[in-house]
Amino acid sequence: MTNAKTSSINVPIGAAIVEYGEGADMVVFDITKGGISFGVSTSVQEVTVDQFGETPVKSIMKGRKAETTVPFALHDLKRLGAVMPNSKYVEEGTKKALFVSANAGFDMLSTAKKMVIKPTDPNATANDWITVPNAAA
Repeated sequence: MTNAKTSSINVPIGAAIVEYGEGADMVVFDITKGGISFGVSTSVQEVTVDQFGETPVKSIMKGRKAETTVPFALHDLKRLGAVMPNSKYVEEGTKKALFVSANAGFDMLSTAKKMVIKPTDPNATANDWITVPNAAA
C-alpha cells in the first residue's frame, strides 16, 4: 500500500537580486518592491506493507516544484517579455506592447533557464544564494 504526501516550505527572502538566464540572454531584476519570496513543494510516495502497519518501509520522491515571486518595481515590458514564456514583445517607434498567449499545450520547460536569487543582505555570501537550474516563468 502507498500513501502520497506533500510538504511545502515558504521562505520570505526580502530584498534580493534575481538573475534569470545566463550570458547575453540574462535578465536581471534588481529593483523590487515588497520583497522576494521563495517556496518549495515536494511530493513523496510512502510505501507500506502489512507486516509493518502504517510505518513506511520506503519513501520515494515523486516530484518537486519551486515557486518564486519577484515583485519588480519598474514598468519594463521588454524585461518582462524576456522572462514570460509564450509571449512576444513589440516596439514600434514610441509604442511598446507585450502580447501574452495562453495556448494550451505549450511546453513550459522548453523555455526554462537558470535562475539565481542573491539576497542583498550585506552579510550574505554565495552560500546564501538560491539556484534553480530549470526555472520557467
